[in-house]
This record gives sequence, structure tokens and C-alpha cells, in this order.
Amino acid sequence: MWDVFISYRRRGGKDFARDLQMRFESRGVKSFLDVKDLLPGKMEDNLPKSVQKSKIFVLILSPGVLDRCDWVHRKIVWALRSQKPIIPVYHPEFV
Repeated sequence: MWDVFISYRRRGGKDFARDLQMRFESRGVKSFLDVKDLLPGKMEDNLPKSVQKSKIFVLILSPGVLDRCDWVHRKIVWALRSQKPIIPVYHPEFV
């Protein structure tokens, strides 16, 4: 369904994620971003399905992205279990 699933931490990564999605879409790459594409219902049900329906998992590495065990970690686990290629993208403030 999607070419790319974009995962990010909202604090510090939200604007960069939206920018990245616009860049993908301008090149004809369908990308999933939760604030735009998440279906109504429980996140616990819909996010894993969205990861599975994507070809590639992009993880935005922004400051503090892996500091807590939360949704970002869950999405990474779902991507690994679904055997999706995981591509890290560095947020400009991370480097």
C-alpha cells in the first residue's frame, strides 16, 4: 500500500518527518506518516498493519529518538518482525 513508512519521535522530529514525506510524495513515492495517514481506531492495531503494508521502514534519527521505550521502539520491532528494510535518516540537529 505504501512505499515508505516514516517513523519519528514527535518531539524534535515531527516537522522533519512532514518535510521528508512531502519530498517523497513530490517524487511519486507513497509514504505513510501517522499524523496524516493513520486510520481511526486503536494505534496498537493500526500502526503494525501500516508497517506491514509498507515496503521500506524509514527511521528519522533525531535527538533523543531512542531515549525511551515507546512507540518508536514498537514500530522498529514491527518492522524487524515484518522483515522490512530499515533505513536511518539523520535529522540535521542529530549530527
